[in-house]
Amino acid sequence: HRKLKKRVKPLEERVKWLDDNVDELFTMKYCNCSKESINTSSES
Repeated sequence: HRKLKKRVKPLEERVKWLDDNVDELFTMKYCNCSKESINTSSES
């Protein structure tokens, strides 16, 4: 029983870490897209 708990925790941490990374990646992507659209609109 204790062994199972030990294995589950790292998995949760890994999922949390993945979530954080995905959030960061998405934010970076979104920011880049926003900047690009702002640049093109200011040029025209």
